[in-house]
Amino acid sequence: MEISKFQTKQIFLFLAPIFLFVNYLLYKNYLSWGGDYALYLLQAKALSADIIFDEISLNQYLLGLSRDSSFSAIAYPMGFSALISISSFLHNWDISLLKLFNPISMFLIIFLFIKANPKSKNVILFSSVFLFSPYILNENLEILPDLPSLFLYSLSIYCLSKNKVVLSGIFLLLSIIFKIYFLVLGIFHVFYFFQKKEYKQIIKLLFVCISLKFLADFILGTDSIGNYGNTYDISKILAINLERFQYVTNDMGYFITNFTHPINFFIGLIIFLFVAINYKNIYSLTFITYMSFLFLFEPVWSHTDYKRYLIPAFYLLINILISFFKSKEFKWINSFGILYLCFLLFVNFLTISDLERQRGPMDESFYEVIEFVSNKEFNDDIFAFHSPRPFRYFTGRNSFRKDYEVDFPHYVVCEKRSESCQSKNIVFENNKYIIYK
Repeated sequence: MEISKFQTKQIFLFLAPIFLFVNYLLYKNYLSWGGDYALYLLQAKALSADIIFDEISLNQYLLGLSRDSSFSAIAYPMGFSALISISSFLHNWDISLLKLFNPISMFLIIFLFIKANPKSKNVILFSSVFLFSPYILNENLEILPDLPSLFLYSLSIYCLSKNKVVLSGIFLLLSIIFKIYFLVLGIFHVFYFFQKKEYKQIIKLLFVCISLKFLADFILGTDSIGNYGNTYDISKILAINLERFQYVTNDMGYFITNFTHPINFFIGLIIFLFVAINYKNIYSLTFITYMSFLFLFEPVWSHTDYKRYLIPAFYLLINILISFFKSKEFKWINSFGILYLCFLLFVNFLTISDLERQRGPMDESFYEVIEFVSNKEFNDDIFAFHSPRPFRYFTGRNSFRKDYEVDFPHYVVCEKRSESCQSKNIVFENNKYIIYK
């Protein structure tokens, strides 16, 4: 069949998964020390073994041993962990296979962009901006629920546009029990029905969501939304200051450039100005509401990293752009778009060599630590390590955060290059790590 017989959108939907799969192959052997993914995986294994309460209690105890426990929730929303648990017969807990959740979710989001805007002349351009955004692509490096939950939210909006309120409510609630901040984005649905003056539909939507929430709690045997404990610094709620505005604005610009530069702040300001000008657009109303939540009501995360919070905002921005240019086609936009996409691809692949040098827990040196700690009889010994959740997941041994020198832990795992390590009572040593008693 001649290629001319294919529509541009069909060609793009054919090429998108190929690009995502190539990106996955390049990054599948990388995993960060961040540790959020480890808690999701620990919860998934606990759900499979029907010991989720034991896991939550253990994590709470180990967090309590750390001087600063704000780096982790006691329990994250259970939706993503439940998905991992249910699908374990497919991935068999293989890290490289678990990382496929993100590229698959990414492709499905792109597919919904195109399906929801069949008459838009620029939908492929803006879908590509989302697809090739280096930060979004970097989400493929981790096993996190941000993109799967965004797909569920996208599906909820799509069902809403087709007047399938019950299905929309189901997918909205699922996105919330995957990632809690989607609770705020439920405002979109309220705006949608208020705009149409269909107030009964709001009640119907809320009934579906609340009923499903109780059902999810019953099935999972715990609170499906999670337990954040003292993760947030409650004292900083409503602390409006220039620093927070600068963080959020810079990070919004970072989605476009993927490099740290003062220009990010001005790009972020342009984005906010563009949204404000188009405030009557329903996506703009949701964007403004969500960003207001970040600025005013979101308790401050201890590490002040808004990028993951901004993924839904970036998604809404793409929808605003699609709506704004829905019936317009400007050659300069398409020309600029092609150059910009080439730039994004170039920037993205520049990071590959750095990632190969920093493979985190998938590094060969750490494999030796895993083998030593897993195979030796340590009974109930506790290890101090800079990333306790990945350590506990990979070794099966209890661990808390090594953020200062203490006498309590039975063993300390020290990374030679970045920490001051003790030279006495060493029980294990390789080229990168020392374990001492």
